[in-house]
Amino acid sequence: MATNAFVINQKASRVGELLEKRYGLRGQTLTDRLQRGRRKLPSDLRRAVERLAQAEAMAWQPKLLLSLDDQSIDRDYRLIVKRLEAVRGGGLGSQMLSSVTSAVLSLAVLGLGVVGWSVLH
Repeated sequence: MATNAFVINQKASRVGELLEKRYGLRGQTLTDRLQRGRRKLPSDLRRAVERLAQAEAMAWQPKLLLSLDDQSIDRDYRLIVKRLEAVRGGGLGSQMLSSVTSAVLSLAVLGLGVVGWSVLH
């Protein structure tokens, strides 16, 4: 099966959206997003995104497009999507819930401390 530049571009766009949603990485291309978040990504995920970004850059040049391996691109894409969609709780909502929970817990401990101090004195 011949590699299609449009399919590679769609895969790169989907990965870019997932990187923005999961890690907050922005940029015009997948390479831009990768440069911004190089340290945030786990090493195996980063290498897969690097290979997909390289394929995206090569996809629009017909001679280079023929040298791309469909199976490795598809394998990298599946790995990336699986890893980025697996962690759905890592977004802003869970961070807010965590902050609210810790604030309520802190107020409860402070309240118990004040009650305990007032009983002792």
